[in-house]
Amino acid sequence: MKHNKFVSEGERESFIKTLEEMKSRAVIVEGKKDVKALAGLGLTNIIPLNNTPLAEFANNIAESGIHEVIILTDFDKEGRKLEKKLDVLLKSHKVRVNRRLRRILMGFGKGCIEDFKGIHI
Repeated sequence: MKHNKFVSEGERESFIKTLEEMKSRAVIVEGKKDVKALAGLGLTNIIPLNNTPLAEFANNIAESGIHEVIILTDFDKEGRKLEKKLDVLLKSHKVRVNRRLRRILMGFGKGCIEDFKGIHI
């Protein structure tokens, strides 16, 4: 995927399939811009970290009754570190973390969730 266009029809179809699968799950992102980018793609169950302490955030997720999440922090070194910390905390609260969908999205060559804004599907 270059900029906001797909390299092939197969890549476009894979992206649409991934989005459809994500719609039935809670998606954790870092902030407001990430929420806006994913909402523009039709996702609705988006939960921003907004600098909430991670232990408190994980506890809030567990108490809300959410059983499975996708962590979509940025794909850079810092974002991966944040994702790993949150993964451990959520699992300690018996919340399943779907890492497969994160890996699929990383494969589209974007550096952060905000980069998905404006993709035409």
